[in-house]
Amino acid sequence: MKLFIISIFVVSSTAWAQSPGLKTEWVLAQGKLTYHVHYPLKNVEGVSTGVKGKGLCDKSRCEFLIAVPLKSFESGDGNRDNHMLEVTKAGLHPMITVKVSFPSGEIESGGSVTALISMAGESHTYNGIPLSKSKNGDSTTVRGQIPLVLSDFKVERPALLTVKVDDRAPVDFELTWK
Repeated sequence: MKLFIISIFVVSSTAWAQSPGLKTEWVLAQGKLTYHVHYPLKNVEGVSTGVKGKGLCDKSRCEFLIAVPLKSFESGDGNRDNHMLEVTKAGLHPMITVKVSFPSGEIESGGSVTALISMAGESHTYNGIPLSKSKNGDSTTVRGQIPLVLSDFKVERPALLTVKVDDRAPVDFELTWK
């Protein structure tokens, strides 16, 4: 579950690039990832603000890398959080990483990106992730949702009373870059 959230943050971090020559280096000043899992009778969210990221742009391309420790996600239930760490193989692969690359100046509000997400020792590419972007002074905030699917990372779906969560575990992200 935490893995899903990290993936979403990485994807969203690529949307703030400006026109070539205006900004070349980006640092993630603040980030929040929220994963959503659904049981037939219950919805669960886990949140992480332990997101780190950097981005570099030149005249032609922008490349961003975002990383989130799986253990930084909290759902409000310690047992559920520990089980999430187990099914996402956090002991062997403690980080979720997201890599995004796109042409400089191409991403604007309403645009979309492609993100390579690595979690639980597996990698998967998500295409066409829609983004929204807003500026406030020297900061740019990017928001969106990654349509994370647990089976894309060979993650065993957790169960509640023998009923497994949905395979889809979307991750909302809000990333502020400077």
